[in-house]
Amino acid sequence: MARLLLIDPDRGTVAALQQALAVAGLTDVSAVISGSFALTMLERDRPDLIVSRARIHDIDGYELCGIVRSDPEFTGILFVVLADAEDEVPAGAFEEGGADRILVGAFSPETIVTEVRSLLAARTIPESESESAAEPVPVAVAVAAAPEGLRGSLDVMDLAEVAQAIALGGKTGHLVLALAAGEGTVVFDRGRIVHAEFGQLVGEPAFTALVVTSHRAPGGTFFFNPMEAATSFQRTIERSVESLLLSTAAGIDEGGADRILVGAFSPETIVTEVRSLLAARTIPESESEPVPVAVAAAPEGLRGSLDVMDLAEVAQAIALGGKTGHLVLALASGEGTVVFDRGRIVHAEFGQLVGEPAFTALVVTSHRAPGGTFFFNPMEAATSFQRTIERSVESLLLSTAAGIDEGRADTAAGVSSN
Repeated sequence: MARLLLIDPDRGTVAALQQALAVAGLTDVSAVISGSFALTMLERDRPDLIVSRARIHDIDGYELCGIVRSDPEFTGILFVVLADAEDEVPAGAFEEGGADRILVGAFSPETIVTEVRSLLAARTIPESESESAAEPVPVAVAVAAAPEGLRGSLDVMDLAEVAQAIALGGKTGHLVLALAAGEGTVVFDRGRIVHAEFGQLVGEPAFTALVVTSHRAPGGTFFFNPMEAATSFQRTIERSVESLLLSTAAGIDEGGADRILVGAFSPETIVTEVRSLLAARTIPESESEPVPVAVAAAPEGLRGSLDVMDLAEVAQAIALGGKTGHLVLALASGEGTVVFDRGRIVHAEFGQLVGEPAFTALVVTSHRAPGGTFFFNPMEAATSFQRTIERSVESLLLSTAAGIDEGRADTAAGVSSN
């Protein structure tokens, strides 16, 4: 049985966590109230995993983690840091060689236990599997679902829409954002946002800043790198995607502030933002007129692998954003097109098929034959093409789901080949 060491000056919190661990079958648990006591305990009774509160009066959790990591005697000990939302996170805390998990916020004992069990389970992978997983090159190849991933312009699909699409598909991986103000990262685990970084911000403040910044400064791009599993990153966000987006929406209100600076910004940084706003306000009218031209959807559009996000998920994401344009699919059996008008599918073509039969065949074929790709070309308006589909996206997908049933493989194949 795994041996655990808890370090927390709050005896009530320790008792609640010990109880939750016992329910999960983890009963070999010791607890101390300070970092110095923890070091003494480590010397005589080596644990498999340490859970430490970040804020301890003598040695904080991050410093203690550094001591453990620097001592060869303690190699292999897993380390989890529990930080309050207002705690300052050291700059190098998330770098390699730090804690295995950093949970920032008011996490329940049950959530902490889930993370502990996840780390212990990953550690007990059979040796033959763990050796191959330790080699950097093979892991990167095995983890990536498709080299193309999912990429696009945030002018075509904004961060809120991308996040909802990834959540809808229950995906795991890293969403990397390239903005004018810098690069940011949002980490997903089975559709939930569990971590975000942007500049010096971490967790919910970072995600909020990314949403607001990407909304106010056009021209950003994104790339989603899917992963098979997500066990090696810190978790700083516990709320659902919907809750995060609702709380972030206030910062995007067009009638709200011209700038929202989230985090501990220096006076010099604030002055720079003030001067930037004042300078933009005093630009001569003749110079300011061309600015809207830059808002046009980027030529990069939205593209990706259907192994990462299948056609049903792509269609739902486009519908969710109320987008207009052409979705072009490149499959092993040929190319197909789905036309959207303000989020509704109004036309589809695949081989000799048109309308609903074409859309059904595209969904079934792309599901059965991996390796397909898609590209969404956004348009300002869609009035010049034929309309062959009237039903809603949800209704179309419900009726198409039957075609993906393994028991109807022959029927589906016959539809796509006629």
